[in-house]
Amino acid sequence: MSLLHMLAAQQQAELEATPTGPTSIADVDLILDENRRLKAKLSAMTKKLDDLSTTNKSLSDENRRLKDSLSKSSSSSNRRSARAAKTQSKSPKSIPISISAAVNPEDVLMVGLTYAGFDPSRLQRNNHGRKVRWFKSFYGVSPTTVAPYLQDMKDMYPRISFKDCLMTMNWLFLYDTYPVLSPRWKQCEEYIGDKVIEYGLKMAELGIKKIIFKLDDTHKLKLGRSLDCVTFMIQEMRLDPSSKWYDYKTHSCGLVSLVCARKESFSHLQISNTFSLLQKYESCLATREPKICSMRGPFIPSMHDITVFRGGEKEVRIEDRDQSALYFQIGGDERFIGDSGYSGEPSKVVTTKDEQSSEFKEFLARAKNRQETFHTRLKSFSVLGTRFRHGVDPDDRMRLHKMAVLAVTGIIQTDYLNGHPPFDIC
Repeated sequence: MSLLHMLAAQQQAELEATPTGPTSIADVDLILDENRRLKAKLSAMTKKLDDLSTTNKSLSDENRRLKDSLSKSSSSSNRRSARAAKTQSKSPKSIPISISAAVNPEDVLMVGLTYAGFDPSRLQRNNHGRKVRWFKSFYGVSPTTVAPYLQDMKDMYPRISFKDCLMTMNWLFLYDTYPVLSPRWKQCEEYIGDKVIEYGLKMAELGIKKIIFKLDDTHKLKLGRSLDCVTFMIQEMRLDPSSKWYDYKTHSCGLVSLVCARKESFSHLQISNTFSLLQKYESCLATREPKICSMRGPFIPSMHDITVFRGGEKEVRIEDRDQSALYFQIGGDERFIGDSGYSGEPSKVVTTKDEQSSEFKEFLARAKNRQETFHTRLKSFSVLGTRFRHGVDPDDRMRLHKMAVLAVTGIIQTDYLNGHPPFDIC
């Protein structure tokens, strides 16, 4: 029993113990006053006791709430600690500075995304498909393509830097400016500018090795290759302003390429004085193999496709033409597949004619569409799909643009051979 209850009980006992014999009127008044005083005191004590009981109940409820909150907080903290320990136990492998061993796609995926700025803990929380999509958005191709490509680079250049190689691929695909690349790759703009050109030239050398004109001996085909020209946009040649740079497709300054294989070193490629400022490329693909057979250029956009194919104007003697042109690369009854722009050379290029069967026309159409898909792949790399801005003068701009074309061609050829070939013609 509490102290207040004891006092109340004592007061009540005193009231009951008061003698009830006859008393005077004054004694009665005193007794009545004392009773009233004691009752008021008892009422006050009872009220105070009720207030203390209410307060005690509130404190008990608050204590219970604090205990529940503390328990939940402790449980959440334990879950976070367990998740952090799990993440730390599965953290990606350390990022190598150079390639010193065989590269596998999983390492390339994790390291490439880490370089791109993704936190390792975030990578652990997402599935493989999403991480591959992230990777392709920075490098243009999947890790299953980049891994063998980096291995090929290592075989050519044993001291190649893994990080600088990935940085150059990122530059080729997104074509970001150096200030944008600097925080992503944690390097100064001067370092990035030198390295992307240095590694771009190395990739161009590898691209030349991957472009092979000869077809597989198992395919005895008379129509084993298709060809066409593709045009790329460049910045205005301010040191050589001329209408010869006008590209009728983009209505601006441009360069044109012809795709077909040539076995020669990029470092020794020289552009003749006659075509010292040309920027058009000619491409050639195998019709039954996932193979890029040739890439020639650059040439000026105003030069006709068939002139590029012949290696010179029709009026020029065959002996005086460019002997590396595709016109001189095949003989006998073998022919290329081309569009109507090559109709002037029926002995070398097959084009669509009215007298041909519908099945044969469909075959030619698919071959030409397949050629266009390759051009689309080239331009999916922003260094070729947007306006090319590098180069201090026309010759330097053409040299660097050719570097980019050959480097991208080598990457696409590797992609063809690693699970992403062009569609079949028939």
